[in-house]
Amino acid sequence: MASDADPWADREGPYSLPRYVTEQATTDFFVPYVGDAEDAWSRFAAGRPAGRRVYSLTHAHNDQKIEVTVGEERKVYSRNTRGRGGAVPGVDFDRRFKREGSAVLAIVDSGALIEIWSVAVTGRWANPSVVDPATLERIQYFKGQS
Repeated sequence: MASDADPWADREGPYSLPRYVTEQATTDFFVPYVGDAEDAWSRFAAGRPAGRRVYSLTHAHNDQKIEVTVGEERKVYSRNTRGRGGAVPGVDFDRRFKREGSAVLAIVDSGALIEIWSVAVTGRWANPSVVDPATLERIQYFKGQS
């Protein structure tokens, strides 16, 4: 990690091509299913005062593409294997997805790791589940976060 003041400096270097795409913020901050979003956020981000509020992200996991959006279940895309008898590295993902897990309450970007908090533990998704920033393809923060 670069420094305590800027935990994201290692990820935001002067690259000719970004390691991931940061999309323009379009959504105001919320936490689904709770009355006081700020109180809920303080519990999710406890111990990480500099945590950024993420609205959605896409990352790779076990040769799958996972799309995560606050308020929704995860969308899991597998490799397109039609006619090949198995997954082929570098081949596009299937357009169809499978919903997995429970609704996402919050996504906390602490710089070194990203935590995804869900309503309940279901299937293979722990609560919180952790995403390595090196696996990111796309990230979108809530308005007011850079």
